[in-house]
Amino acid sequence: MPPPHRVSPKTFYLNEQHELSRGEASGGGRIPEFVGIDWAAKGRSLFESLGTVRSQISASRDPLRAQHYFVLATPVQEIQKRSKDQKKAPDGIVSQKVRFDEEDSRVFRRLGLDLVDVTPGGDAIVHMRPDRLEQLASTAEELDRIGAREKTRWASIDGFGLIPPDLRLDEGWVDSHGCCSGISATAGPFGGGVAPPDNYRSAEK
Repeated sequence: MPPPHRVSPKTFYLNEQHELSRGEASGGGRIPEFVGIDWAAKGRSLFESLGTVRSQISASRDPLRAQHYFVLATPVQEIQKRSKDQKKAPDGIVSQKVRFDEEDSRVFRRLGLDLVDVTPGGDAIVHMRPDRLEQLASTAEELDRIGAREKTRWASIDGFGLIPPDLRLDEGWVDSHGCCSGISATAGPFGGGVAPPDNYRSAEK
């Protein structure tokens, strides 16, 4: 039976993750309403941190620097959301600690990043291609102007940086091989033909 009224077709544009692009309104679940986030300032900070990472890796001696970026994503301490649950949020706001080793790890796949590991301090080691960094930087620069659903992917991330040397190399192994003391601190943690660990989770799968 035909619908009682005329239905106009609509074209939806998908991003590179096969999801609705930044400006598209979408259905799906309820979008969290975050509290206390200055999206313009957050966008500038994320954009600058991505630019710094790009410059530092490009200047390094990492033989894979033109193909792979392994970087550190640092979380915000907590995020606040509006809630109607009177038990959890008597004042209408619920605070949530960010855990990249738990549910918050989903943001990386949504951003097109590969989660490699989570450090004891709670930072995430992630992998991305150089072209993906450029896409992320472009989005971060417009963070205050993109849709609410796209913003949710960035809420838990404070910034990006290089992976500290103590997380890149086994210091005991380096000490036992004096010839390796000149290894660049900005070399990729899995460069030189070393395979990623077993818990490497790829967004490309």
